[in-house]
Amino acid sequence: MTNSERDSGAPTHADIGARLMLVALGLIWGITWPVMKIALNEIPPLTMRASSAVLGAVTYFLLCVLMGRSLRVRSPKVWAHILVGSLLNIVAFSLFGAFAQVAAATSRVAVLAYTMPIWAILLAWLFLGERPNRIQTVALLLCIIGLAILIRPLTANGVPLGIVFALAVGVCWAAGTVYLKWAHIEADQMGIGSWQMTFAAVILVA
Repeated sequence: MTNSERDSGAPTHADIGARLMLVALGLIWGITWPVMKIALNEIPPLTMRASSAVLGAVTYFLLCVLMGRSLRVRSPKVWAHILVGSLLNIVAFSLFGAFAQVAAATSRVAVLAYTMPIWAILLAWLFLGERPNRIQTVALLLCIIGLAILIRPLTANGVPLGIVFALAVGVCWAAGTVYLKWAHIEADQMGIGSWQMTFAAVILVA
């Protein structure tokens, strides 16, 4: 890229590639929710989640090996952090997400699961001392209003169990993210992810 292109603020090939990957990620991630709903019509929730966790663990491990990423874990304390992260980010996310899909509409489950940033801001403020700035506070208030609008019509006879499970997905996901930031594990991030997925696969299969 020339200096004039750099100064003009024109997107580079890397920028365009990153944006396309982000769009692809959003599409793939979005498609997984209706696909999961279809699968749950034929497969029990625990069976589906255990099977996908095993496949994910094997795939993750093979990627680490092929890419030469380190799977070394230095101490029992790090193993404990990885286990807690796995329980919150993968096991709880998987179980609550699957049972929420069984008990509620896919669209509502997906929206409520992605309330994760709300809970992450609150938990980071509470446990990490990361006070939200003005923009984050406004966004947080708007999200809370949106949640109230989404949930209020469903609460005439109490909050449906599917909604509780869907909110639990977002809360656990946020808790796992904040926990891992607090733990600050000094190891290869792909290696950590591989072990988290392996722990999750063993737990879900059990």
